[in-house]
Amino acid sequence: MKKCFLVTVLITLLISLLPINAAESPSISITGSDSTHHGEFILMEVHVDGDKVNNITGKITYEKNDLAIFDLVQTTELPNWDITIDTATAGTVSFSAKANSKAVETDFISVDTVLFKMRFIVKSDDITSAKIATSKVTSVVKEMVVDKSNILNKEEIDYAKKYNKDLEKWPIDLPNKPDPIPVPDPIYGEKEVEKTLNLDNSTLKVAVSKKLSSNSYLSAVTVANGTINPSFNKLTNIYTIDVEGSEKVSMNAVAEYPNSVVSISEETNNQIVVSVTSETGIISSYVFNVARTEKDPAGNEQKATPGKTEKTSFIDRISNSLGIKLTLVNNTMLLLLGALSLISLVIIGIGRYYVYVGSHEEVED
Repeated sequence: MKKCFLVTVLITLLISLLPINAAESPSISITGSDSTHHGEFILMEVHVDGDKVNNITGKITYEKNDLAIFDLVQTTELPNWDITIDTATAGTVSFSAKANSKAVETDFISVDTVLFKMRFIVKSDDITSAKIATSKVTSVVKEMVVDKSNILNKEEIDYAKKYNKDLEKWPIDLPNKPDPIPVPDPIYGEKEVEKTLNLDNSTLKVAVSKKLSSNSYLSAVTVANGTINPSFNKLTNIYTIDVEGSEKVSMNAVAEYPNSVVSISEETNNQIVVSVTSETGIISSYVFNVARTEKDPAGNEQKATPGKTEKTSFIDRISNSLGIKLTLVNNTMLLLLGALSLISLVIIGIGRYYVYVGSHEEVED
């Protein structure tokens, strides 16, 4: 009997040395975009990791003056959970997620699980970084703890106590008194309990930068001493500026996008070019042909042709030297005069031929 008892105690001690299955400490994290531009989106996901997490509650905070919630999507990984997300208060997202009565043990959060996803839009043009963080997050987990109400070796303890108590009654004059039996320490069983834990906060930091513009349009062009034809339109690239006299054109051009660079060339051959360079390096050019109206000594207006140098024809030079004003002298007139000259030469040649033939006939007679 004594030997059997010792074997039982030994087995119980070995069981007591086995590790207790405790739940891994759960954690919450926010992942998502690490950079974005003004006016664009920040994508974020709320993750929970742990062992047998039963429910989780908490808040997410963000700067309401810089960010605005665009949309949110709940997880599909926890079909038997009741998930509530409250976004009514700007700057705060309150959330709770709990396994409902339909959930089984495999529905609990035991590995990294996405609770929900959200997109924020950056509405401020002044910030260089944005921060989204969790706060006051708690979770309930199921874990095995020592149950002192359940002593696994209670029978062995009771037996040792009773044996030693009976041994105290051993008669003094009776030889060969047995040694007392050591009373073993109690070995407690385990039970599964729900435990609420405060989780460490997580923060998502996003760098926010300005998006470069490709806008290379002009929004307006004005000329102080002339008239632009046709009326300015940012999609039209060629214009004429009517200017009286030889005064230098005074022009002002404004870019549609403030950070685009405008360059106005000097007037060359009655032409001005305005170039607009966007932040991304795209260049658009607008051409303005200058048509100058000047008065000759007789008081008549003469308009210079933009981009061309006027030339005096041969006939003009002759007419000017003779003091004759020709009202219609151009290339077409020159062609007509040339044709008439050629016809005259042909007629003269034919006439001379017949005169020659006629004179020979008279001599023969």
